[in-house]
Amino acid sequence: MRRWPTVLLLFLTTSVTAKTAFTVDTLWALERLGPFAVSPDGATVAVTTTTFDHDADQGVSRIRLFDVAGRRSPRHVPTSGGSDTRPAWHPDGRQLFFLGTQKGKPSQLFRATPGRGGARALTDLPMAVTSFRVVEDGEAIVFEAPTWPDLNADFGKVRARIAERRDDKTQARISETRVLRYWDHYVTDGRVPHLFRLEIGSGKIVDLLPGFDRLTGFDGFEWDVSADGQHLVYSANATAMPYQDLDFDLFLKRVGGAEIRLTQDNPADDIRPVFSPDGTRIAYGRYSRAAIASDFVRLTLMDLRTRESRQLAPDIDGPASDWRFDASGERIYFSAERQGRIDLHQWHDGRVLPITQGGVVEAAQPTGHGVVYGQQDFTHPADLWVLHAGADRPRRITALNDARLADIDFGHYRDVSYAAPDGTQLQMFVAYPPGYEASDRRAAVILSHGVYRTVYSNLRD
Repeated sequence: MRRWPTVLLLFLTTSVTAKTAFTVDTLWALERLGPFAVSPDGATVAVTTTTFDHDADQGVSRIRLFDVAGRRSPRHVPTSGGSDTRPAWHPDGRQLFFLGTQKGKPSQLFRATPGRGGARALTDLPMAVTSFRVVEDGEAIVFEAPTWPDLNADFGKVRARIAERRDDKTQARISETRVLRYWDHYVTDGRVPHLFRLEIGSGKIVDLLPGFDRLTGFDGFEWDVSADGQHLVYSANATAMPYQDLDFDLFLKRVGGAEIRLTQDNPADDIRPVFSPDGTRIAYGRYSRAAIASDFVRLTLMDLRTRESRQLAPDIDGPASDWRFDASGERIYFSAERQGRIDLHQWHDGRVLPITQGGVVEAAQPTGHGVVYGQQDFTHPADLWVLHAGADRPRRITALNDARLADIDFGHYRDVSYAAPDGTQLQMFVAYPPGYEASDRRAAVILSHGVYRTVYSNLRD
């Protein structure tokens, strides 16, 4: 689940309905949709799904292949032995790369050829591989992993330092900057995400950012690599220690060359850069107000030849996310929030067209025949859908939880607006419990931007 409405009003009930109630056990039994990748021919989707063992307090992720046309049953991809995620196809459409775990080891890169044996590890590093891109027509992979700026790709020394710090009985956390902790973890061990190039044939690994020590996004390093593997673009902080102010800018770096700052004209953050297929442009997110976390992210396109930027969807009154070029580079698919929903849009030739609306639509991946995306709403957990070019309606590819939810009564909900004291119209969803009647007097829970309050009133339709 991702962002939901501004206000959600839930009526509480203990009444018994004809169908089964949705419980905590139901929630934990759901199969969760994760990262997916469409094959080069657009016919197959490699899909990560996660299931949970409530008693063991453990989740396991697996990758399966779904036929976009629905003519074949799902097939399992050979596993690493632990949890598998983040699939990516080789350009030949036969080999699949993914991140996998094995007992006692951090996540590593694996390769599998479905239907031809098991998965094979491509890396065996002391640190976790966290993301990757396939480049150079499948001859190489650029991947992200944390290291120390003084050790770079000296993995033997990295392993020794990790062990030394793990065994140190004095587990004090020291910081000389404002950066100490982010939510549930400390950020004081000095490690920084670097990008490495793996030559698939020989297994040779080269650090593409030796000595790199900038702060990167606290929710993850946001970067991309051109299809030919020659250029990197990434979002990183441009201010000096002790980081009283932060300004995440975009940086362009030719492999083996100098770093170029691209967005120094913007005092606010610039994030999530994505290369066009030909490497001449980048789509990225641009904030307009510095240090305002709730500011809208505006989808922006930069021509790397002229360094000129322009907003692509200025009329959309909501933050953009999940942008991606199609294979031609002429279209960009992206999601944007609108009144508690996240809709899918297409930008082409200066115009923005709505593609599909309702619920939450995200992670769209264009194919040669349309677009594949994930969608969910209040009564339907996330599934994959496809909208073929020229089709009037999308078609569902997966049905991960239909059987589990067949007997569940979700009640119903309404989208309404009400006036604030100053007359501003505020949008909200009202969710009614199963069996609710307009004459009922029920307790209600108001959820407003994460603030929970319980109120009791005689609320009616």
